Amino acid sequence: MGLYWKSIIVKVTGCDYATAGEIEKLIDTLCPGCSEIQLIREAPIAFRALRKLDEMSMDRFKKPYDRLTADEFCDFYHMSQEQMPRNLVKFAA
Repeated sequence: MGLYWKSIIVKVTGCDYATAGEIEKLIDTLCPGCSEIQLIREAPIAFRALRKLDEMSMDRFKKPYDRLTADEFCDFYHMSQEQMPRNLVKFAA
């Protein structure tokens, strides 16, 4: 995505650029090829999800080095999609 996308994420969420990189990776994993408008909608959701992911992993393991990072989540997501691809449901109008 690049620096332009990170600056949009920073403006929308109020986070720093390091966190924007993590959010960018989450959005790119879960919504590949998203548009600028989708990015503006998805960035706050991804930011809250990243914070919740950090909270849950910190509370569960009680050790800072056991936190689940966005990179690890994205790797896990890709691995699970390879093993069990999600079936797309199409609705007829």
